[in-house]
Amino acid sequence: MREFEPRSRTEIIVYLYTLKKINQLKRYGYIHYVSKRMKYAIMYLDSHTTAQTLSSLERLHFVRSVDVSTRKEIETKDFSKILHEVKDLGKTENSPNSQGEVPCE
Repeated sequence: MREFEPRSRTEIIVYLYTLKKINQLKRYGYIHYVSKRMKYAIMYLDSHTTAQTLSSLERLHFVRSVDVSTRKEIETKDFSKILHEVKDLGKTENSPNSQGEVPCE
């Protein structure tokens, strides 16, 4: 039995002239989201074929431009460590004495 190994994937944004040929993008990777109003698609590609796929996508006549997402470079924090602090802070701010309000009876 083989162990599960997650694939390394790259997120790209494909800006389109028209959405009529959106099904052709399925050949290049997994389509995660399509915006009909703004005419773009968010796709995931295998990381080892990203350069080849980007050049292929840019040659398509219905593709305006292709950008690689910078989501991996954005620093994210682990908020589970400070969750109890936020809950305690919310309790003190919502109390009637902290805002000078008198509770209704």
